[in-house]
Amino acid sequence: MAGPTASRRSLLRVYLGLMGLLLLTFGLSRLPLGPLHPVVSLGIAFGKAYLVVAYFMELRDSRSLPRLVWGVGLYWLFLLFCLTLGDYLTRGWLPSAGE
Repeated sequence: MAGPTASRRSLLRVYLGLMGLLLLTFGLSRLPLGPLHPVVSLGIAFGKAYLVVAYFMELRDSRSLPRLVWGVGLYWLFLLFCLTLGDYLTRGWLPSAGE
């Protein structure tokens, strides 16, 4: 039971879009953007990730269950990052055992 697959033309457009975003990432890495640099870089990275997930993993044309599984996995990853960051940021609050 195969679902709808993307045509070669759309996959080629997505591939060219990814290559364009790669060149944009490289070009912007050479510019002094100051505090906007991480924001712009993450925006481009999320755009590339969306293209890969939506087209190459065929999540855009899938039914609700694969989208749900992908969403739960993404939520779990976000939760793990938040817990790790919370642990890292609170390490200096407690005194050491030798003090």
